[in-house]
Amino acid sequence: MNETAICVVNEDGILIREGKAPSEPEAISAWLADLGFSVAKVGLEIGGPRVEVNKTFGVPDPAWATWILDKIRLCDHHTLIDQATEKRMLKAGNVAGELLNWIVALGIVGPNRPAVLIDQPALGNAFAAWDAEGDSS
Repeated sequence: MNETAICVVNEDGILIREGKAPSEPEAISAWLADLGFSVAKVGLEIGGPRVEVNKTFGVPDPAWATWILDKIRLCDHHTLIDQATEKRMLKAGNVAGELLNWIVALGIVGPNRPAVLIDQPALGNAFAAWDAEGDSS
């Protein structure tokens, strides 16, 4: 994945700015730094391309999605990266490479537990947010 889509919302969920940056930690950090204000939390969304007829969303392999969230919750980023092979992602239905966006963001936030981790397995979504100050444990 060459680019990462970025969406900035305020505490009320109102869109402040959106754009794209190269999928590299330095580029995403620079994009966020150009906002002109400090970012209190960083959030991610994960989904999958397994789209059913007449639906606009897809659900990746639920066991794979749960495993990913467990690794993020436990700050086991190295295992997550080691297992994020093309073969495994294709098997899970994650051919869009959204997991790669999560990995880039984990590189930015470092070995910190997310302050918020919401799993929506029926929709194929998960959301996470980290406090800017560091570990939320």
